[in-house]
Amino acid sequence: MKEAYRITVQERTGSGKGAARKVRAGGGCPAVMYGPGIESRSLQVDPGDLDKLLQSGGENALIDLEISGSAKASAESVKVIIRDLYFSPLGDRPEHIDFYKVSLDKKITISVSIEMTGTCEAVTTKRGTISQQMYEVTVECLPGDIPEKFEADISGLDVGDTFHVRDLPLPDGVSLGDSLDLPIVTVSAIKEEVVEEEEVAAEVEAAEPEVIGEEKAEGAEASGE
Repeated sequence: MKEAYRITVQERTGSGKGAARKVRAGGGCPAVMYGPGIESRSLQVDPGDLDKLLQSGGENALIDLEISGSAKASAESVKVIIRDLYFSPLGDRPEHIDFYKVSLDKKITISVSIEMTGTCEAVTTKRGTISQQMYEVTVECLPGDIPEKFEADISGLDVGDTFHVRDLPLPDGVSLGDSLDLPIVTVSAIKEEVVEEEEVAAEVEAAEPEVIGEEKAEGAEASGE
């Protein structure tokens, strides 16, 4: 089972846009926790702590959510994953985060990012171009088996080849939720510009200078001069 990362959040009162704006004005990031069998709870988290979590564990981290300010007498810890993370329009700071409570013995469906690796010879020799169609794939697994990411190795691809979903290396306990035939990466040939012979002939003819003397001589011969 993958390592569980830890982050502390605070219980907060109030909900809605007004309450969320108040949290942001105070330097915090509004959050919510929900999941099967529990009521939704309003929380807030320190943006600095959230940034450290994302850098160390990524968005698919299994998290021990330590909730302070809870009505319960003892400290409360809940296993969660990040379900949604919203950033400001400029993308420079998180504006809201959704935590989803999980059970370690129940499978969940989640999206995992795809990263291209390796070097494609067809590209380095300028015979082809690489196009990535998919940047994430859906998987089903236990929360402790969520892959951090998938790697699509393009080293063996040549012009006309495709790396499909079925070509992804799967860890034990992880199954794919997307069609195995979906293309992730394709290599296409570089098309050379071909000029039609008719176009070349037309350009040459247009470029030839008009011979005035020949036309005049032909006119004189026709009139008998």
